[in-house]
Formats: sequence, C-alpha cells, structure tokens
Amino acid sequence: MTLAAPRPLRGMEACARVVTAVSEVVAVVGGEGSRLFAQSVREAVAEEGGACAVIDGDPAETRAQAFGEALAGRRVTFVASGPHAVHALTPTLAELERLGVAALVVVPAHGDECGRSLPREGLDDVRLLLDAPAGVLLADSVARLIELVVIAWRIAGETLLPWALAFELHSIGCGVERVALPTREEALRRALPSSGGGLKLKARGARVALVADMVWDAFRDAGLGDGPVVREGAPEAPDVVVALGSRARRAWRAVRAQVEGEPVGDQVAALGVLQLRPFPVAAIERGCPDHADVLVDEAFPDALGTPRLTTLLRSVLGRERVHPLADWSMHAELSAAEESVLRVDLVWPEPERSAIVAWAVEFLASAGFEVHARLDEPWGATVEVSPWTDDSDDRPARVCLVRGASPWSARVLEALPEGS
Repeated sequence: MTLAAPRPLRGMEACARVVTAVSEVVAVVGGEGSRLFAQSVREAVAEEGGACAVIDGDPAETRAQAFGEALAGRRVTFVASGPHAVHALTPTLAELERLGVAALVVVPAHGDECGRSLPREGLDDVRLLLDAPAGVLLADSVARLIELVVIAWRIAGETLLPWALAFELHSIGCGVERVALPTREEALRRALPSSGGGLKLKARGARVALVADMVWDAFRDAGLGDGPVVREGAPEAPDVVVALGSRARRAWRAVRAQVEGEPVGDQVAALGVLQLRPFPVAAIERGCPDHADVLVDEAFPDALGTPRLTTLLRSVLGRERVHPLADWSMHAELSAAEESVLRVDLVWPEPERSAIVAWAVEFLASAGFEVHARLDEPWGATVEVSPWTDDSDDRPARVCLVRGASPWSARVLEALPEGS
C-alpha cells in the first residue's frame, strides 16, 4: 500500500481525508460530532481538491437529497452523531437496505449534548445502530479508523448494503496519533468492490454468512490479519477482558503493566471488538478459548439491566462464562495498572497548543513510547504516555502545564489529584 510519510494527525482530520478520497457525496445529517467532522471534510476538500461534494443544511432535506444521490449510483457517505440524528437516519438506512443500495455512515460517537464545545463521552448513538439495518464497525485508534473507512466501503459495495463506521468523538475523533495516509488513488482502488458488487442475496441467512466471509477477506487484504477482533495477552490467560473501541486501550495497557510485582499479562488477555453487526461470532469464539472466563467492560450500560455487549457475548459463549468487569476481582488490579500511565494536561492557547501536542506525539512515538493525545476542548489537551517505567517515589502521577489565565485554568487545576 502506498503511504505518505507518518505524521501526527487528529482522528477527524485523518478520517475526513480518506472519506473524501473514496466518496462522491458527503451528507451531514445532524449532531454536534457530525458538525465538527464536517469542518474537517471541508478542509480536506479545499486542500486536496477532488470531486467530493458536501451537503449540509436542513437534516431532513439533506437525508432526502443524499438518498437520491445514492439511488443514482453515487458513493454517498452520511455523517450523523448523537442519538437523535442516528435515530432519524434509521428509516433511510432501512430503505437503502430494502433496495440493495450501498452507502457508508460515519458516526463520531458520543452521548448527550451538554452545552460545551464537545458533547458528553459515550457510545449512546452506536447502541441505536445495533437495531438499524446496517453493518457496524467500530475503530479503536486513529490508524485503524483510516483502514476501516476503506474496509467499510468495500464491504458495502460487495454486499449492496449500508455499513456504518463509528469512532468515539473524544478519544479517537479528537485524538492525535502519528499515522500514514493512503494516497487518494490507492484508497479508492481498495475501497471499490473486488467483484464489482451485486452479491446481494435474497436469503438473509445466506447473506449474513456471506458478509462474515467478506469482512474477514477485507481485514486480511488490509493487513489486519486478526479480523474483526484484536487480541493481546498470553494464550493461556485464565481471564479475557472484552471491550469496544478505544475502551480496549485500558485492558491492553493492563496486559503490559506490572501489578504487585507480577505481570498482569500472565493472568489476563484483552480482546478488542471492531465489528458489532453482524456480531463476529467465530472471531469471538477463537479469541475466548474454553478455559477462560470472559470479563466485559460494558460500553452500553442499561437501566433495565440488559447491557447490549454482555448480552451479545452471553448469546455466543454462554451465561456462566461471561461476567461484568465491575463485579470481578480483577477489576481492582486493572484499575491499579493505570498507575503505569503518565498523564500531562495542557491548558494553552492556540495555535501553540496544537503545535506542542504534535511535537510531543512525534517525539515520544520516535522514542518508543506508546502515546495517546487528544485535543478535546479549544482550551485544553491531554497527553498520556505508557508504559511509564520511572518507579521513583517522587514521580508525579499527573502533570499540568498552564500558560496564562483562562476561565478553565482553575477548573483543571482543582481537578488534579493529590501528588500531581
């Protein structure tokens, strides 16, 4: 695959560049996350040119216009975020599925909009996708997000079904990673279906089996050999923590951490799920061997007591093997493993803030550290470095760098834990 040189990029910026390369129309159909993403799309179109058109206006009119463009055979990407916008898009997805029309839905996922520059963290809108007639992929990093745009478009074209690609707005969309982008020509070549499309089957059971095979083929061709799950940790670990998207980062971090002198990696493995619908049954079974108990880091807590990820896993592995992580003794050890992470909060005005974060990501990644950064508010940023091996007693757990007074400086400083 032909790649540009790796450089620090925000998730929304990287995703938008690939989306505009493989789409002919981008329709922004509502939600705060989609409006932020639309800004990145317009910047990508302005910087790189191309024939991608952006539709952004009244949500109902935008959905109708984009639906007509998809029926006319153009590659249409819908952008929706927040429960209300995703719910309003569901009838359009149902009609696309009924007619056998391929489309991509990009979901910068979040919870309720709360009046700040970014809505509340969460995957509330992704939960609604599980009831929509669309396949659902979920990115766990900026680098994976780039690949999944291409994979989702390829599968959509081969199955003539709408596919959704979700990523967490806070941790992935506003995250900064050093990544390499495919060229426009390479991304488009890989996104177009290898068979020319037209493989939609009348029998839904046969279609689901066909989709599962196509997902595996698409992941393998992209060099992601683990398919729609990513497992890390010892093969014989007695416990496997299952999580979605970037939530799996905490579990993967614990796998490598030292807790009370013993490597957690000998006790627990981590399994990140990158595909929600259809649920990757075969991949889950391979990633959770019979000897292991399964601990669920639930992304969809439900007041009625029916969390979706736990229910899906129990339908595959059996109720006796699947336990909520919060109710398990390993939970305390996984929480303690967070001590291996150094967190730096940066309260700094633009444009210096973005430049500092980009430099930090480039330097730390080149030095061999795992680094994750996010520019989650106009006035602040967070950089996490792991594994942080300085065991001296005077090492701070968190550091805060502040330049100048702002309405948020006091809020950040007051939130710092003791020992910072």
